[in-house]
Amino acid sequence: MLRKFLSCLLVVCVMGAVTALVFVNISGTSNDNFITNFYFSEVEGTYRWTMYGVCQQVDNGAIQCSSPSPAYPYSPAENFSFNNIPEEFRSQRNTYYYLLRIAYGFFLVGLLFSVLSLIVVILPGCSMGHRTGLPATTMLFMTFLFATVAATLDTVAHMKGVRVFTNAGFRANIGRNMFICMWTGAGLMFVAACALGIRNRLHQTKMMHPRMANV
Repeated sequence: MLRKFLSCLLVVCVMGAVTALVFVNISGTSNDNFITNFYFSEVEGTYRWTMYGVCQQVDNGAIQCSSPSPAYPYSPAENFSFNNIPEEFRSQRNTYYYLLRIAYGFFLVGLLFSVLSLIVVILPGCSMGHRTGLPATTMLFMTFLFATVAATLDTVAHMKGVRVFTNAGFRANIGRNMFICMWTGAGLMFVAACALGIRNRLHQTKMMHPRMANV
């Protein structure tokens, strides 16, 4: 019974992580009202940074995003033409620029590993036992690693950026939906890895002690 519960928990967590990472990776690719709710940070309630560009609120209240550009940098001094951008964005331009560039690549790799994880865990027997459980364990660990590093880099860059904007008198905030997706995806992969480890341990115990077959 416990092993069945852990199996269900494993699949649900991986599916949830895949969904969360998909939302992160498609932000800024469309002007759809739902997708535009996913952004890393916002300034003056008008400009939003996403994975693939900057989105801006227009006169009718709709959100319009720039043409999708892979690894779009978080560089306000270059993203905008107005002159009152806080000086820190110029003096520390490379810090923000490369944090987001690296995070972009890590999110893509994390999404790839999450999809592979889902395929592996739903195949009968692929995640059971020591040897057969190795692919699933590897995929889960790699997804957790890449998603966590990417989420950390984005969090550092945008929290720092929001603080700089706020100190300069701008209204700025992080994108709640995006941060929930980033960290939920990483957290679900951690839970999935724990569930897989416990389930495999129970499976090994069953093989050594057949009387525990009902566990």
